[in-house]
Amino acid sequence: MSNRVVYVLLRLNQRYSLQVIQTYAPINTSQNEDIERFYESLIEARSSEKEHFTIMMRDFNVKINTNIEVFGLGTRDNRGQILMDFLGRERIYCMNTFFQKKPQKKWTWINLDVTIKNEISYILSSNKHICTDVSVLYRFDTGSDHRLVIVFSD
Repeated sequence: MSNRVVYVLLRLNQRYSLQVIQTYAPINTSQNEDIERFYESLIEARSSEKEHFTIMMRDFNVKINTNIEVFGLGTRDNRGQILMDFLGRERIYCMNTFFQKKPQKKWTWINLDVTIKNEISYILSSNKHICTDVSVLYRFDTGSDHRLVIVFSD
């Protein structure tokens, strides 16, 4: 795999298991080869275990919203399109976009001079019915330029 992708397999019972994949995508200035390796690592991690559900999460360093079909924030960038193509090929859903939120409750990253706020951290799932809500913990200060994203499930 890579130092940008790590996973854990949780056996929920004898029939079901959940694979949780934690990611840290290359930043926007990275070479295309780095991006390709990152997505190859995601595919490798996902295919390495037989699971019933997969959750991929955290920092994808892209903006995916088109302001048309999803409840996202900002405008889709080129790397966001790469992520959307990956989601389509792998039949994975971006759960952040299923739930309408106010813009101040969507952004997950802010630049150092506090002038740019973007949604770049996502919860992705192989099953769109596994999540009942995805929210940003906007009142919780982590001391980071990122805000925590939380997923809710029944």
